[in-house]
Amino acid sequence: MLSTVDDITILSLDKYQDNRGILTPVEEFPFPVVRLFYITDIPVGIKRGAHGHKRCQQFLICQAGRLEVAVYDADNERSIEMQAGQAVKIPVGIYVTLMAKHPTTTILVLCDRPYEKDDYLNDRDSIRKFRADRLGDAFTKPKQST
Repeated sequence: MLSTVDDITILSLDKYQDNRGILTPVEEFPFPVVRLFYITDIPVGIKRGAHGHKRCQQFLICQAGRLEVAVYDADNERSIEMQAGQAVKIPVGIYVTLMAKHPTTTILVLCDRPYEKDDYLNDRDSIRKFRADRLGDAFTKPKQST
């Protein structure tokens, strides 16, 4: 069963602050981490991501600043506002677009798979097709305009 945008929730990480700064430990992960990368110096309002994955799960941690995480599952769409010290798990088959809301935004991304070019679903049509193939056509038929 594939997850939907309604299954995606924000996790607030523990923070320990004193006159030396803020320590934010992360001791449990939703999957074994195989790869990580971080995104910095994102101009405010510029979109990043704009893709989903066939096999790779991701765990996004907002390390600094604020960002909007727009998620789409071929049937529903939702925006999640995140700030420093919050994380969200992005499951397989979810289309994600990230947009920085503050000039200091830094995002750490943990993945359960290595980079694989053929794992990417680069547009909404490919998300719909992937989900239809996995779940059956009834779930992902395009909505009719009224």
